[in-house]
Amino acid sequence: MSNSGIESDAVGEGFHHEELEQRAERRVAQAGAYGGAAPPTTSYSAETRFTKVNIKNAQNVVHQGTLNVTVLKDGSTKKKKRKAQKPITTSLEQPSRDQIMDIKDRVGPDWKDLGRRLDFDDALLDQMELDFKPLSELIYQILNKWKQNEHENATRKRLAEVFMKMDRGDLADFLAD
Repeated sequence: MSNSGIESDAVGEGFHHEELEQRAERRVAQAGAYGGAAPPTTSYSAETRFTKVNIKNAQNVVHQGTLNVTVLKDGSTKKKKRKAQKPITTSLEQPSRDQIMDIKDRVGPDWKDLGRRLDFDDALLDQMELDFKPLSELIYQILNKWKQNEHENATRKRLAEVFMKMDRGDLADFLAD
């Protein structure tokens, strides 16, 4: 264990634990003292082909608390694909209020991708993000605005197709017949 600020399950070929630890220690040193709080910790263990990084007890940095990041060997982040368990709907009806209520709490950090795929521009999404808190309310407002703007084109089928393109078949299941 060291006080580098990174707890990592580092895996796969090409990762050098010492290098990761040294980088983390340099960043912690740049961040300053801990102000009496428990210092961040580092640990490593080998598994498969990714590095999972947990930052705990971070002080005097932009993000305080715990942050989980999964990094592939090539340095990109991997999003878990969620497959649909039910057949994709072909309904040309608008999503019901109950369906939207079920979906809004589950979209999570994919909200901006959803908004873009529903043809909202980034400026509007950024403004909506400022206007609506918490995140579930923001998603609810995006889906309602989409229904208002698209009228008869705002169908369960169209929304399910968007969720499938986002690899969020779990959300498409809420629209199933």
